[in-house]
Amino acid sequence: FDYLTEFFAACSGCRVDYVAVHWYNCDTDSLNWYLGEFKKFNKPIWLTEFACAYGGDSSVAGQEKYMRAALPVLEADPDVFRYAWLSASPIPNARLFDDAGALTSLGRVYVGLPHDAACTPSAVAATCAAAPRARSALSQPRD
Repeated sequence: FDYLTEFFAACSGCRVDYVAVHWYNCDTDSLNWYLGEFKKFNKPIWLTEFACAYGGDSSVAGQEKYMRAALPVLEADPDVFRYAWLSASPIPNARLFDDAGALTSLGRVYVGLPHDAACTPSAVAATCAAAPRARSALSQPRD
């Protein structure tokens, strides 16, 4: 995290709206620790990519278990402005869409989990821009 500390020290007058981060571990304890490391910058956190890739069960059931645990953590943290699950082939069983563009079982879990009331399924499909801690819009899988 030294790079951000050095950046903010060197650029004290710069406009920085968010701190964007990625996370690929598979447990909420380390997720909470990681998010906490960025709170010292006093900027909203944008978790632009996260999924279970390292240090845990990346089976279909493991991805779902982690997602069901992580999303409530993200929704409850007032410092998390946005988050987006990384739906990519390199991470086993993390895709939210199948090759035909339909939601996978994990995608249905993602859309169906409790979330900010302003972020409805139709808004998620658009951009969900009005929700303060809303998950980012779902997008097609990338390889």
